[in-house]
Amino acid sequence: MQINSFLRGAGLAAALAATSIGGDTGAYAASEPVVLPTGATITPNAAPGAVFQPLKVALPDYPDYSPDSAETTAISPDGKTLLILTSGFNLNLDKNGNFQSADSGEYIFVYDISSPGVPVKKQVVVVPRAFGGLVWSPNGSKFYVDGGADDDLHTFAQTNGQWEESATPISLGHSGDLMNKETLVGPTAAGIAVTADGATVVVANYETDSITAVDVVHRALLAEYDLRPGRINPAQSGVPGGEFPFGVAIAGSHTVYVASTRDREIDVVNLNSGALTLTHRIPIKGNPQQLILNKAQSKLYVTVANADALV
Repeated sequence: MQINSFLRGAGLAAALAATSIGGDTGAYAASEPVVLPTGATITPNAAPGAVFQPLKVALPDYPDYSPDSAETTAISPDGKTLLILTSGFNLNLDKNGNFQSADSGEYIFVYDISSPGVPVKKQVVVVPRAFGGLVWSPNGSKFYVDGGADDDLHTFAQTNGQWEESATPISLGHSGDLMNKETLVGPTAAGIAVTADGATVVVANYETDSITAVDVVHRALLAEYDLRPGRINPAQSGVPGGEFPFGVAIAGSHTVYVASTRDREIDVVNLNSGALTLTHRIPIKGNPQQLILNKAQSKLYVTVANADALV
Protein backbone atom coordinates (compact mmCIF):
# COMPACT_ATOMS: atom_id res chain seq x y z
CA MET A 1 0.00 0.00 0.00
CA GLN A 2 0.99 3.63 -0.33
CA ILE A 3 0.93 5.78 2.79
CA ASN A 4 1.42 9.50 2.28
CA SER A 5 3.89 11.25 4.57
CA PHE A 6 2.59 13.86 6.95
CA LEU A 7 5.20 16.59 6.69
CA ARG A 8 5.54 19.73 8.75
CA GLY A 9 8.57 22.01 8.63
CA ALA A 10 10.16 25.16 7.34
CA GLY A 11 10.09 24.50 3.62
CA LEU A 12 11.78 21.11 3.82
CA ALA A 13 10.58 17.84 2.29
CA ALA A 14 11.84 14.31 2.76
CA ALA A 15 11.88 12.06 -0.28
CA LEU A 16 13.01 8.50 -0.75
CA ALA A 17 15.77 7.91 -3.28
CA ALA A 18 16.99 4.56 -4.51
CA THR A 19 20.09 5.96 -6.22
CA SER A 20 22.87 8.32 -5.27
CA ILE A 21 22.35 12.07 -5.23
CA GLY A 22 23.35 13.73 -8.44
CA GLY A 23 22.72 16.80 -10.55
CA ASP A 24 21.72 20.25 -9.38
CA THR A 25 18.75 19.16 -7.23
CA GLY A 26 19.64 20.87 -3.97
CA ALA A 27 19.16 17.49 -2.28
CA TYR A 28 21.38 16.26 0.49
CA ALA A 29 21.71 13.08 2.51
CA ALA A 30 19.31 12.68 5.40
CA SER A 31 22.13 11.81 7.79
CA GLU A 32 23.33 15.42 7.74
CA PRO A 33 22.05 17.77 10.46
CA VAL A 34 19.01 19.89 9.57
CA VAL A 35 18.65 23.41 10.96
CA LEU A 36 15.21 24.12 12.44
CA PRO A 37 13.55 27.58 12.42
CA THR A 38 14.49 27.87 16.11
CA GLY A 39 18.18 27.52 15.26
CA ALA A 40 18.43 24.06 16.77
CA THR A 41 19.62 21.16 14.62
CA ILE A 42 18.39 17.60 14.31
CA THR A 43 19.60 14.55 12.46
CA PRO A 44 16.48 12.75 11.18
CA ASN A 45 16.27 9.02 11.59
CA ALA A 46 15.36 8.61 7.95
CA ALA A 47 14.90 5.48 5.88
CA PRO A 48 18.02 4.16 4.11
CA GLY A 49 18.61 6.04 0.88
CA ALA A 50 16.41 8.97 1.90
CA VAL A 51 17.43 12.50 0.92
CA PHE A 52 16.17 15.96 1.74
CA GLN A 53 15.29 18.64 -0.78
CA PRO A 54 14.58 22.24 0.25
CA LEU A 55 11.29 23.58 -1.11
CA LYS A 56 11.90 26.74 -3.12
CA VAL A 57 9.62 28.97 -5.18
CA ALA A 58 10.50 32.00 -7.31
CA LEU A 59 8.29 34.96 -6.31
CA PRO A 60 8.29 38.43 -7.91
CA ASP A 61 10.22 40.01 -5.03
CA TYR A 62 11.74 36.85 -3.53
CA PRO A 63 13.36 34.74 -6.30
CA ASP A 64 14.62 32.09 -3.87
CA TYR A 65 11.78 31.93 -1.35
CA SER A 66 11.35 29.00 1.07
CA PRO A 67 7.68 28.83 2.11
CA ASP A 68 6.72 27.86 5.63
CA SER A 69 5.31 24.52 6.72
CA ALA A 70 5.18 21.67 4.25
CA GLU A 71 2.02 20.22 5.76
CA THR A 72 0.51 17.45 3.65
CA THR A 73 1.47 15.16 0.79
CA ALA A 74 -0.53 13.17 -1.74
CA ILE A 75 0.67 10.60 -4.28
CA SER A 76 -1.27 10.22 -7.52
CA PRO A 77 -3.20 6.96 -8.05
CA ASP A 78 -0.66 5.81 -10.64
CA GLY A 79 2.19 6.43 -8.20
CA LYS A 80 4.03 8.80 -10.55
CA THR A 81 3.32 12.26 -9.11
CA LEU A 82 3.86 13.63 -5.61
CA LEU A 83 2.09 16.74 -4.35
CA ILE A 84 3.29 18.68 -1.30
CA LEU A 85 1.00 21.35 0.19
CA THR A 86 2.26 24.14 2.42
CA SER A 87 0.06 25.57 5.12
CA GLY A 88 2.12 28.09 7.01
CA PHE A 89 2.70 31.75 7.67
CA ASN A 90 3.61 32.89 4.17
CA LEU A 91 2.53 36.52 4.40
CA ASN A 92 5.12 38.94 3.00
CA LEU A 93 5.26 42.73 3.35
CA ASP A 94 7.09 45.32 1.26
CA LYS A 95 9.61 47.76 2.71
CA ASN A 96 6.76 50.07 3.73
CA GLY A 97 4.96 47.34 5.64
CA ASN A 98 2.23 46.86 3.03
CA PHE A 99 0.83 43.41 2.25
CA GLN A 100 2.21 41.88 -0.96
CA SER A 101 -0.48 39.66 -2.42
CA ALA A 102 1.75 38.48 -5.30
CA ASP A 103 4.33 37.21 -2.80
CA SER A 104 1.95 35.71 -0.25
CA GLY A 105 -0.06 32.54 -0.26
CA GLU A 106 0.32 28.77 -0.02
CA TYR A 107 1.97 26.46 -2.51
CA ILE A 108 1.51 23.03 -4.05
CA PHE A 109 4.81 21.54 -5.16
CA VAL A 110 4.43 19.01 -7.97
CA TYR A 111 7.15 16.35 -8.23
CA ASP A 112 7.73 13.61 -10.78
CA ILE A 113 8.50 10.41 -8.85
CA SER A 114 8.04 8.03 -11.79
CA SER A 115 11.75 7.11 -11.93
CA PRO A 116 14.09 5.88 -9.18
CA GLY A 117 16.22 8.58 -7.63
CA VAL A 118 15.66 12.09 -6.37
CA PRO A 119 12.15 13.46 -7.09
CA VAL A 120 12.09 16.03 -9.89
CA LYS A 121 10.21 19.27 -9.27
CA LYS A 122 7.95 19.99 -12.25
CA GLN A 123 5.76 22.86 -11.08
CA VAL A 124 4.73 25.06 -8.15
CA VAL A 125 1.04 25.92 -8.00
CA VAL A 126 -0.16 28.87 -5.94
CA VAL A 127 -3.33 28.77 -3.82
CA PRO A 128 -4.39 31.81 -1.74
CA ARG A 129 -4.95 29.89 1.51
CA ALA A 130 -4.92 26.29 2.70
CA PHE A 131 -5.10 24.32 5.93
CA GLY A 132 -3.83 20.83 5.25
CA GLY A 133 -6.52 19.47 2.90
CA LEU A 134 -5.17 17.79 -0.26
CA VAL A 135 -6.51 14.79 -2.19
CA TRP A 136 -6.38 13.29 -5.70
CA SER A 137 -9.47 12.25 -7.60
CA PRO A 138 -9.60 8.43 -7.90
CA ASN A 139 -8.65 8.52 -11.60
CA GLY A 140 -5.82 11.03 -11.09
CA SER A 141 -7.23 13.60 -13.51
CA LYS A 142 -7.78 16.21 -10.79
CA PHE A 143 -6.76 17.10 -7.29
CA TYR A 144 -8.56 19.11 -4.64
CA VAL A 145 -7.25 21.57 -2.06
CA ASP A 146 -9.07 23.17 0.86
CA GLY A 147 -9.24 26.96 0.99
CA GLY A 148 -8.57 27.32 4.71
CA ALA A 149 -9.93 30.61 6.02
CA ASP A 150 -11.41 31.39 2.59
CA ASP A 151 -14.02 28.71 3.38
CA ASP A 152 -13.93 27.09 -0.04
CA LEU A 153 -12.70 24.14 -2.08
CA HIS A 154 -10.26 24.38 -5.01
CA THR A 155 -10.17 22.03 -8.01
CA PHE A 156 -7.06 21.60 -10.17
CA ALA A 157 -6.75 19.85 -13.53
CA GLN A 158 -4.10 19.70 -16.25
CA THR A 159 -4.04 22.03 -19.25
CA ASN A 160 -1.27 21.46 -21.78
CA GLY A 161 0.68 19.49 -19.21
CA GLN A 162 0.41 22.13 -16.48
CA TRP A 163 -1.79 21.97 -13.38
CA GLU A 164 -4.22 24.89 -13.17
CA GLU A 165 -7.35 25.72 -11.22
CA SER A 166 -10.14 24.42 -13.42
CA ALA A 167 -12.96 26.66 -12.16
CA THR A 168 -13.77 29.18 -9.47
CA PRO A 169 -13.49 27.76 -5.93
CA ILE A 170 -16.64 26.17 -4.51
CA SER A 171 -17.85 28.22 -1.52
CA LEU A 172 -18.76 26.21 1.58
CA GLY A 173 -21.26 28.86 2.59
CA HIS A 174 -20.41 29.65 6.20
CA SER A 175 -20.20 33.42 5.89
CA GLY A 176 -22.33 35.10 8.55
CA ASP A 177 -23.48 31.92 10.30
CA LEU A 178 -23.68 31.55 14.09
CA MET A 179 -20.26 29.98 14.53
CA ASN A 180 -18.71 32.81 12.55
CA LYS A 181 -19.82 35.06 15.42
CA GLU A 182 -18.45 32.72 18.09
CA THR A 183 -14.83 32.66 16.95
CA LEU A 184 -12.29 35.29 15.99
CA VAL A 185 -10.86 32.94 13.38
CA GLY A 186 -14.04 32.35 11.42
CA PRO A 187 -14.89 29.32 9.26
CA THR A 188 -11.84 27.29 8.23
CA ALA A 189 -11.82 24.45 5.70
CA ALA A 190 -9.30 21.81 6.77
CA GLY A 191 -8.84 18.15 5.82
CA ILE A 192 -10.61 16.71 2.80
CA ALA A 193 -11.27 13.28 1.28
CA VAL A 194 -12.97 12.01 -1.87
CA THR A 195 -15.34 9.09 -2.36
CA ALA A 196 -14.25 6.08 -4.40
CA ASP A 197 -16.64 7.04 -7.20
CA GLY A 198 -15.00 10.48 -7.39
CA ALA A 199 -18.33 12.27 -7.11
CA THR A 200 -18.17 13.70 -3.58
CA VAL A 201 -15.54 15.50 -1.54
CA VAL A 202 -16.05 15.74 2.22
CA VAL A 203 -14.50 18.78 3.91
CA ALA A 204 -13.75 19.12 7.64
CA ASN A 205 -14.84 22.55 8.87
CA TYR A 206 -12.31 23.05 11.64
CA GLU A 207 -13.84 26.08 13.32
CA THR A 208 -17.50 25.21 12.80
CA ASP A 209 -17.24 21.66 14.21
CA SER A 210 -18.87 20.15 11.16
CA ILE A 211 -18.25 18.45 7.84
CA THR A 212 -19.61 19.36 4.42
CA ALA A 213 -20.32 16.98 1.55
CA VAL A 214 -19.66 18.61 -1.83
CA ASP A 215 -20.88 17.26 -5.16
CA VAL A 216 -17.77 18.03 -7.23
CA VAL A 217 -19.39 16.83 -10.47
CA HIS A 218 -22.18 19.40 -10.35
CA ARG A 219 -20.28 21.81 -8.06
CA ALA A 220 -23.02 21.86 -5.43
CA LEU A 221 -23.23 21.53 -1.65
CA LEU A 222 -25.03 18.34 -0.67
CA ALA A 223 -25.16 18.53 3.12
CA GLU A 224 -23.49 19.91 6.21
CA TYR A 225 -23.38 17.90 9.42
CA ASP A 226 -22.57 19.28 12.88
CA LEU A 227 -20.56 16.66 14.76
CA ARG A 228 -21.28 17.91 18.30
CA PRO A 229 -23.55 15.60 20.35
CA GLY A 230 -25.77 18.45 21.53
CA ARG A 231 -26.42 19.57 17.95
CA ILE A 232 -27.34 16.04 16.90
CA ASN A 233 -29.49 15.39 19.98
CA PRO A 234 -30.44 18.37 22.20
CA ALA A 235 -30.64 15.99 25.17
CA GLN A 236 -26.84 15.71 24.96
CA SER A 237 -26.21 19.44 25.12
CA GLY A 238 -22.83 20.08 26.73
CA VAL A 239 -21.50 16.58 26.05
CA PRO A 240 -18.05 16.83 24.41
CA GLY A 241 -17.52 15.42 20.95
CA GLY A 242 -16.81 16.26 17.34
CA GLU A 243 -15.01 19.54 17.92
CA PHE A 244 -12.15 20.84 15.77
CA PRO A 245 -12.45 18.24 13.00
CA PHE A 246 -9.28 18.10 10.92
CA GLY A 247 -8.36 14.90 9.09
CA VAL A 248 -10.84 13.03 6.86
CA ALA A 249 -10.75 9.62 5.17
CA ILE A 250 -13.47 7.80 3.24
CA ALA A 251 -13.86 4.05 2.85
CA GLY A 252 -15.59 3.35 -0.44
CA SER A 253 -18.21 5.97 -1.12
CA HIS A 254 -20.23 5.79 2.09
CA THR A 255 -18.15 5.54 5.30
CA VAL A 256 -16.50 8.80 6.38
CA TYR A 257 -13.91 8.94 9.17
CA VAL A 258 -13.28 12.34 10.79
CA ALA A 259 -10.57 13.22 13.32
CA SER A 260 -12.00 15.32 16.15
CA THR A 261 -8.74 16.87 17.31
CA ARG A 262 -10.04 18.52 20.47
CA ASP A 263 -12.26 15.72 21.72
CA ARG A 264 -9.79 12.90 21.04
CA GLU A 265 -12.01 10.74 18.92
CA ILE A 266 -12.65 9.50 15.40
CA ASP A 267 -16.21 10.21 14.32
CA VAL A 268 -17.65 7.67 11.89
CA VAL A 269 -20.29 9.12 9.58
CA ASN A 270 -22.45 7.45 6.96
CA LEU A 271 -22.77 9.22 3.60
CA ASN A 272 -25.81 8.03 1.69
CA SER A 273 -27.59 9.84 -1.16
CA GLY A 274 -25.98 13.11 -0.12
CA ALA A 275 -27.10 12.83 3.53
CA LEU A 276 -24.72 12.53 6.49
CA THR A 277 -25.44 10.58 9.69
CA LEU A 278 -23.17 9.81 12.66
CA THR A 279 -22.91 6.07 13.38
CA HIS A 280 -20.40 5.95 16.25
CA ARG A 281 -17.37 7.57 17.91
CA ILE A 282 -13.99 5.90 18.44
CA PRO A 283 -11.96 7.26 21.41
CA ILE A 284 -8.26 8.02 20.82
CA LYS A 285 -5.53 8.49 23.44
CA GLY A 286 -4.25 11.80 22.14
CA ASN A 287 -5.32 14.39 19.59
CA PRO A 288 -5.97 12.75 16.20
CA GLN A 289 -5.03 14.79 13.16
CA GLN A 290 -4.39 13.07 9.83
CA LEU A 291 -6.12 9.89 8.66
CA ILE A 292 -5.41 7.42 5.87
CA LEU A 293 -6.77 4.01 4.91
CA ASN A 294 -4.68 1.16 3.57
CA LYS A 295 -5.23 0.05 -0.03
CA ALA A 296 -7.63 -2.72 1.01
CA GLN A 297 -9.46 -0.19 3.22
CA SER A 298 -9.35 -2.71 6.04
CA LYS A 299 -7.22 -0.53 8.34
CA LEU A 300 -7.33 3.13 9.30
CA TYR A 301 -4.08 4.84 10.29
CA VAL A 302 -4.19 7.93 12.52
CA THR A 303 -1.42 10.38 13.41
CA VAL A 304 -1.90 11.41 17.03
CA ALA A 305 -0.53 14.69 18.38
CA ASN A 306 0.49 14.90 22.06
CA ALA A 307 1.05 11.15 21.96
CA ASP A 308 3.77 11.16 19.29
CA ALA A 309 2.13 8.10 17.82
CA LEU A 310 0.71 6.48 14.71
CA VAL A 311 -2.24 4.23 15.57
